[in-house]
Amino acid sequence: MKIIGVIAATLLLIGCQNLDSKPADWLLKGRVIVKTTDRADRLSIRWRQFNDDSEILLTGPLGASIARISAKDNRYILERPKTTPVYAGSLDELVGLAIGLDLPFSVIIPVLSGETRTTTIEEWRVAGSNYNEQNRPMLVDASGPGTNIRLIVQSWR
Repeated sequence: MKIIGVIAATLLLIGCQNLDSKPADWLLKGRVIVKTTDRADRLSIRWRQFNDDSEILLTGPLGASIARISAKDNRYILERPKTTPVYAGSLDELVGLAIGLDLPFSVIIPVLSGETRTTTIEEWRVAGSNYNEQNRPMLVDASGPGTNIRLIVQSWR
């Protein structure tokens, strides 16, 4: 279950921020692949950004719900089936509560928004590639201590 927390945290850090250089409303559909030293997981993602609010739905290989992540009015919520929702006043706090891992959130935002193609902070490196006509990456790779995360975007709307 920790790998799901890593995926959720990564998506939160990408999505629950205001992407000033892009339209406020968008929908991303794709896949997320997370590899650690001892396992690999593949999930589908449906991510809706509307103004400063976000909703991210993660599903497993057969469409089973894994997690719903939402941000509204600077309040972050992680919901998983058959567990109590986790609430937080900040993204950093939620990630700490959810997985106990300190990820450098600010490093991913400029890559996803198209402001930069590659960035590094501490031990994490994030790179976007295969940019579309709106200068949005169709592929985002993040790598850090013992973890590689790949977001493969199938569509932006």
